[in-house]
Amino acid sequence: MLNNIEIQNKLADIFDVSLDQLHGRSPYQEDETETLMFNHLDGFGDLSQEEQKRIVQQLEEQAEFLIAKAKKNK
Repeated sequence: MLNNIEIQNKLADIFDVSLDQLHGRSPYQEDETETLMFNHLDGFGDLSQEEQKRIVQQLEEQAEFLIAKAKKNK
């Protein structure tokens, strides 16, 4: 059976964060959060930071549009 420290280490590894970030002692940087969101997509991490930011910006703009459209159709 895993002890508390081992569980915390495994969670930090799964989410690719430090223990300080896991405990909330060190805040996530926006770039880290965005990278985590798309980490599972094959090849996203291989793109340049500029290309990653461009993709995220386009997705945010599309999300804003879809949210506004959904609110309008209520």
